[in-house]
Amino acid sequence: MIVSEWAALGQTTFFINGQPDPDAHGLAQLKSRGMTIEREPVVSVGEDERSIDLYFRDGRTSKRDGLFLLPRARIKGPFAEELGREVETGPLGSYYKTDASKETTVKGVSACGDVATPMPGIAFAVADGVRAGGAAHLSLIFRPGLIGLRRSPKYG
Repeated sequence: MIVSEWAALGQTTFFINGQPDPDAHGLAQLKSRGMTIEREPVVSVGEDERSIDLYFRDGRTSKRDGLFLLPRARIKGPFAEELGREVETGPLGSYYKTDASKETTVKGVSACGDVATPMPGIAFAVADGVRAGGAAHLSLIFRPGLIGLRRSPKYG
């Protein structure tokens, strides 16, 4: 709701877009910030040089100066099911279940980035990749029973 602070009172609209209404407390907060609530789903979005055009299911249109989206993430393809990975669902969509080292529920298979975090986004994905890469490297050095890998003399 911080977006409502970036515009004059009454200049911000919250598009429910076919989702369930917020609870009574959430609706009261939206109204207290002067936000209009639009329940009709948006079926398409267009734009010109100066505005964004929203086209609603009921045939109405609306011009807007800006639009903030909260997209839902989804894992594409049957990869998780084929490997037997567990998938979790968060507020922004589905993602692979991983432990602190970014290993999935399938031993030796790691995942990172938008497919492995409940908070998709570039900064989170990069940080997640760094953590997964470091953990994968350590698992290759220190995991017992790996064939063909030499142990570091320094670390045994």
